[in-house]
Amino acid sequence: MRYETFSEHIGIFDGPGENFCKEMSAWAYEWQIQSPVSNGASNKDGWQKDCLGIKEFQPIVDMLLNKFAEYVKVYEFNFPVYALVTKLFVNINPAGASNYMHHHLGSDWSGAFYLQSDPDPVKSGNLHVLNPNRNSFLTTNYSTDSRYHSLAFSPVVNSGLFFASHLVHYVDLNRSNTDRISVAYHIDSSHHEISDFKIDF
Repeated sequence: MRYETFSEHIGIFDGPGENFCKEMSAWAYEWQIQSPVSNGASNKDGWQKDCLGIKEFQPIVDMLLNKFAEYVKVYEFNFPVYALVTKLFVNINPAGASNYMHHHLGSDWSGAFYLQSDPDPVKSGNLHVLNPNRNSFLTTNYSTDSRYHSLAFSPVVNSGLFFASHLVHYVDLNRSNTDRISVAYHIDSSHHEISDFKIDF
């Protein structure tokens, strides 16, 4: 028997290290002081703010592009791909904060990178990515198996992930006393030269 399937590849990666995360967390708090009004549509009881173009966050952009170059190769395109970070925003979720269910239609790829969480990261609030085929036979007939409904990712410091922007996702309540700090992002990609960041296959 041979199998074919529709695949949604969720890439999980490690960042530069905990010192990098501490430095970026400090900039996140500084940015919150400078711009205290949250402008995030998905954040509930926390603070969310655009930070693309803020020079202190440029190291995150550079890191994301390099990690994205590794991730996207799973698709085995037969042409070069150009990538561009089109949105970058910080989330600071204190105790009791969460993120509503949402998606990012209009961009190609999305994800989150975790800068700070509780020593038990599950308490800080897992990210849940819903199965786009959750109304299929498997989800309606094997409803006790969570794999057919969603995947959960804990906000482990210095880890991040990429996924297709159309995938619906949400973040659990922060049930710890530690602020949950993450950076979320949108990345567009094209075989046209939309940026100077080129990925060869």
